[in-house]
Amino acid sequence: MLCALHNSSCNHIGRVGGKGTKMNLRSSVTKWAPLKSPYVKFCLIALAGGLWTFGLVDQLYSSAGAMKYILMSLLIGVVAML
Repeated sequence: MLCALHNSSCNHIGRVGGKGTKMNLRSSVTKWAPLKSPYVKFCLIALAGGLWTFGLVDQLYSSAGAMKYILMSLLIGVVAML
């Protein structure tokens, strides 16, 4: 397979950093400079909480829908912590 950047075959797919070091998305996001600011962190948390609340209110017309929304949110939270 030819590399689009070097016009030759190379093995840098999925690598970030240049020296062959692999970085996953979580480590690259946590090292992102604006996320180190408490103001930005709390604004993002407030935005996510507001969107989650809006989604829950949208499901309140049926108890089954609301319960499914809460359980799916908990499942996503547990998987994100792994």
